[in-house]
Amino acid sequence: MREWRWIGAALAGFAGQAEAQQAAPPPLPADDAIVVIGERGKGSPEQRFVAAIAAPSNNGQLARFTDKVCPRSFGLGGGNDEALVRRIRKVAAAAHVPVGDADCRPNLVVLFVQDRRQAITRWRVDRPDFFTGLAPSRIAALAGGGDPVASWQIVRVMGKDGRPIGRADSDMYDYMVNEQTVPSRLVSSIQIEFSASFVLIEQKTIGNASLTQIADYAVMRTLANTDAKAAAAQRLPTILSLFSNDGEPVPLSVTQWDLAYLTALYDSPLAVRASMQKRAMGKHMTRDRHEEDAGSDRR
Repeated sequence: MREWRWIGAALAGFAGQAEAQQAAPPPLPADDAIVVIGERGKGSPEQRFVAAIAAPSNNGQLARFTDKVCPRSFGLGGGNDEALVRRIRKVAAAAHVPVGDADCRPNLVVLFVQDRRQAITRWRVDRPDFFTGLAPSRIAALAGGGDPVASWQIVRVMGKDGRPIGRADSDMYDYMVNEQTVPSRLVSSIQIEFSASFVLIEQKTIGNASLTQIADYAVMRTLANTDAKAAAAQRLPTILSLFSNDGEPVPLSVTQWDLAYLTALYDSPLAVRASMQKRAMGKHMTRDRHEEDAGSDRR
């Protein structure tokens, strides 16, 4: 099976080819600590949090990486890209997401540009592999949306046995027949995995956001397919409100809810319906919170 083309070489000179960059965000604190912020709610806050921010893929599953994550950042310059990547690696590890070594092939990419529309329009011509599997209407929406942040994933379709299943209108995958399919209302015969994940942030959006906040926001937009606007609208604190907060206070870093969400997602089964994944994730988050509370009481 031919995999998604490596973008590292093409992006290596990205910062030098881009327009003049705006001022870089404040540096990371010396200890680069992960600060979690949360609040108690009534009822089932975990289930509500999952329901609010989860954005299922077209087949109705919550996709994620199964390969080790390998982050890269381009466009900040001055050592800030490297600092951003170190923070992403730290938060991913804290959420129990496997991370590749230093010279791994990038599959999680954070891009900083002056103009979102111009950048995506250029890449549609120069690097169509950035958008493998995306419908033209989806790419046009990414370029033309009013949100200065855009995120998207390149996905692969796999059978429950781990073998790839061909995708229509794509020469990136071989066609094959899944002979192990068993019809089920609960379990899917396929699973959707991230092959690569991108987040594009316009420089003018950064404002006074710190590198910690930007990196943590990028984590939540690339390790999972999340709805930032819906996340900002719900009451529990999340770093996803960074660019959608409407003047409300923004967390200083990824929150306990964000970390719990990612941990639950990467511990959830893939070849099931999104409704089952969400229930399993909510239970996972609730169980972890109760165990943490019990540990605090013992101390």
